[in-house]
Amino acid sequence: MEANFGIAAKRLVSNDGSSTPRGTKKLRRHDGLIIDINKAPHCDDDNFTIPLASGKQKSAPPPPPSPHRLLLLKIKKQQRDISAKRVALKQQHCGWASANLKKDLELEKMRLENKMMKLDNELLEAQVKYKEEELGLHVKSKRI
Repeated sequence: MEANFGIAAKRLVSNDGSSTPRGTKKLRRHDGLIIDINKAPHCDDDNFTIPLASGKQKSAPPPPPSPHRLLLLKIKKQQRDISAKRVALKQQHCGWASANLKKDLELEKMRLENKMMKLDNELLEAQVKYKEEELGLHVKSKRI
């Protein structure tokens, strides 16, 4: 056997039973196993009893989660729930604020309309007084 690192020589036996150096085939050692590098993988594998790997094989159940992980998951779920409630409360507050703002704007509009009507009344009263003076009628106002 040669002293090559990781390579061993194997003599092939021909059909007539003689061994020749030309029939030498290189083999590689891989983790203590001899692997023939010249042979196609599984070309003379006659073992068909081993089932082929498929995606539907049953695997071992996962190990149960640790108590710390369960507690962490529970806390994260509570945080999500609290966050969702906070968002819902903010939406509700915005709705209330919007309704209050609409009411305030409506009241302010009514105040301004009332003020405009008072100013219109004063203008009409001033016009009536002017017309009375123009016509020479001095009638006392019936206002209380």
